[in-house]
Amino acid sequence: MTTLSPVGGSSRRRSSAVPVVLAVVAALAIGLVGGWWFAGRGQGTTTASSTSTSTCHSSGSTASAHASSTGSRKPTGKPTKAPAAALPLPRTITVNVYNATTRTGLALSTSLELAARGFKTGSVANDPAKKIIAASAEVRYGPSGAVAAKVVAAQVVGAVMVPDHRKDASVDFVLGDGYVALASPQQAAAALATITAVPTPSATSTEC
Repeated sequence: MTTLSPVGGSSRRRSSAVPVVLAVVAALAIGLVGGWWFAGRGQGTTTASSTSTSTCHSSGSTASAHASSTGSRKPTGKPTKAPAAALPLPRTITVNVYNATTRTGLALSTSLELAARGFKTGSVANDPAKKIIAASAEVRYGPSGAVAAKVVAAQVVGAVMVPDHRKDASVDFVLGDGYVALASPQQAAAALATITAVPTPSATSTEC
């Protein structure tokens, strides 16, 4: 006797398999959509970063070009000269000329030369300190005559600066054994230019 399987059971198995297939297809579709969405966000972030970097470089290039054209950001490292008015004029400086050598009349002749350069002449005599000076000259001055002493010292090559405690702004120009002659006006001007030279601060550049 042959037993036949009911037709309705096969049909029910096929209908129960359909939801499973649909669920798998839906899951794949969701996965594809999520992957596309995340990929789009990654590209947008990369584009934004590239744009920001380009803007930064562009700004830096513009700033560098501006600094090159104006020179405000370029450190030169070279000193610039302060105004010559920072030093007193010879006519405002009283110079006492003293002779510390055995050469007669040296103080008088040198005082006349200094007067011809515009200095005011004070005392002219042998050195009151009676020192033996090997250098060309000693320039003696007090606290109030410190700047004036630099102007006087520029008038002779090899002068030695000697501060003391005098109260006024007068300056002593004491001739030593090494003295030959006053420096030329050109040499004196060059010496004064080095005194008034002062360095400027270097500018620092900024980075993006």
